Amino acid sequence: MSRLRAISILFAAFVATFMLQISVASAAVVETIDIPVDTLYLSANYFMQTFTPAQSGYVTQITLQSDYTNGPGELIIYEGAGPGTVIGSQSVNWLGTGAEVVTFASSLPVTAGNVYTIQPTNVNLRGIWSSTMDAYPGSELWILNTDTNTWLAWPDCAATNWCASGYPHMAVQIVIEVPIDSDGDGVNDYEDAFPNDPTRAVSCEPGFYGAFTCQPAPVGTYVPTAGALVATPCPVGRFSDVEGAVACQPAQPGYFVDFVGAAAPIACSPGTYQSNSGQNSCTLADPGYFVATAAAIAQTACPAGYTSAAGAIECYRINTAPTAVPGGPYLAAVNETILLDGSASTDPEGDTLTESW
Repeated sequence: MSRLRAISILFAAFVATFMLQISVASAAVVETIDIPVDTLYLSANYFMQTFTPAQSGYVTQITLQSDYTNGPGELIIYEGAGPGTVIGSQSVNWLGTGAEVVTFASSLPVTAGNVYTIQPTNVNLRGIWSSTMDAYPGSELWILNTDTNTWLAWPDCAATNWCASGYPHMAVQIVIEVPIDSDGDGVNDYEDAFPNDPTRAVSCEPGFYGAFTCQPAPVGTYVPTAGALVATPCPVGRFSDVEGAVACQPAQPGYFVDFVGAAAPIACSPGTYQSNSGQNSCTLADPGYFVATAAAIAQTACPAGYTSAAGAIECYRINTAPTAVPGGPYLAAVNETILLDGSASTDPEGDTLTESW
């Protein structure tokens, strides 16, 4: 088999004529770049193809003509001619049965007049031969020179006598959606969650809020549902100490929150306690009880012989009056001073007594 013939069963076609259509469903101009299908075959992993959009927009779909191959692969788009910077890719499960539509999970922005390159992997393709390079403007096939393991544009490849004569192209259709802004809010319809509402363009997930960009709920606030425009402050008794909260936490026992929008609970001070969660105040220790530390969840009863006032941090001993025993009997004349013996006096708590008669 001649080299010309061997190469000719490897190639496919690409169309660089531009057609503008109006898509009513998306309310966007769609530019399609088409190249018809002929009998040219392109072997897997040896070819890539350039295209030049006439309008700036987003690549959303690419249709290729697969042939006799199936299984997992990838469709890669590079910026510039040939293998350059990857601007996007999409995993594909090739069927090998003809026209296969690849829809990109994320639309890829392209600029009018700039050159881009598509590279399908792990799939045989079909295309078309043309007699001149200008048959499909803006389109150029690149081929992998297996002798040097380098990629060559077809004219360069042909000049080396490594490739056959003529101009092959992949059979491909590239759909570029040219966005419009129906509500005039500065966001293209393609990216606008509310294309007819100029006051908003995004629908944020729970925990986030905003009209045009999504921001996490600040600490002290929460967003329980999707599509919120503002975050809601946490109510009294609750707090949020993280960004992006979908709910506020109740103040735990021993703590309280007495204002709206709290980022942290407040510990009950000594002399007070809180047994329950989600409260907006603490409870004073009852008379006869005390709370010695902060963040207490219960009060403690004073021990026997001790007591306290409300809100006490400690108890004090109950003081019973001492029993005075002056001694005697004593005999004395009128106006005579008597020295009493109080050594028999007692105090119930065992305190030291000072005697004065």
